[in-house]
Amino acid sequence: MNEKKTTELKLQASEGSYNSSVQKNMESIGDLGEANVNLDVLEQQITDIDNYIKELQQKVNDKKAALAYEGSLLQNISYRLGRQAGFR
Repeated sequence: MNEKKTTELKLQASEGSYNSSVQKNMESIGDLGEANVNLDVLEQQITDIDNYIKELQQKVNDKKAALAYEGSLLQNISYRLGRQAGFR
């Protein structure tokens, strides 16, 4: 093989390597873009779940308060009935 042919082959190999690197880089950029979109979606899902948990916690607190109020009413009624019956 002569020197010119060897140089041409090396150049072709370099160009092929360069093109491969460019292709891989473009794929990586595409993957990064997709990951960023997915990250935004996941962050929104986390926010939505956090808000739902807060709503559930508020409902539990409201239910506790309602039950405590009903319990105090029942105690008051029980106390009054007991007094009327002469038990206290």
